Amino acid sequence: MHGDNETKKLIEGCLNNDRQSQRALYDKYAPQMYPVCIRYAGNETEAEDILVEAFLNVFTHLQELKKHSSLKSWIYATVVRTSLMHLRAKRQHPFTESFDDIGESYYCPEPDGEAAIVAKMEAQQAMKIIARLPETQRTIFNMYAIDGFSYKEIAETLELNESSVRVYYQRARHWILSVMNKQK
Repeated sequence: MHGDNETKKLIEGCLNNDRQSQRALYDKYAPQMYPVCIRYAGNETEAEDILVEAFLNVFTHLQELKKHSSLKSWIYATVVRTSLMHLRAKRQHPFTESFDDIGESYYCPEPDGEAAIVAKMEAQQAMKIIARLPETQRTIFNMYAIDGFSYKEIAETLELNESSVRVYYQRARHWILSVMNKQK
């Protein structure tokens, strides 16, 4: 189900193109989704554009929400997809840096797992550090460590080979850990 009666009414109103319902849905979920946009965009102006575009997609495709789906999860997935589409549209050939441009790969042991990297940082600190990564590394880090995509899914989405995705991720991870260690 979609949660409580208030949420059901919001969905119904949005499906009927009721502007007040759309505004209420936006006001309820936009603050939670904006950090996702920031993580992918790397700057506030672009993140705001992505957020608006994502909610336009939400309102346009709301009828696709399954009765058993969580509205918040569905909106989150829509925001991630919109962020990726935005990055792809921004570049003629997205995420096509030569593998030679990556430089040496880094091996980092994973004693605490991927979620531990982000969990150790405060949210604002994490967004600032992640935003400083080059676009490809930032996108791959977000997709793998935060949004739970597999290397294979990332490679297919970004049209890269899987080994390049692994190297980009390891490089991003190593850099984040080194920045965190310097800030201690």
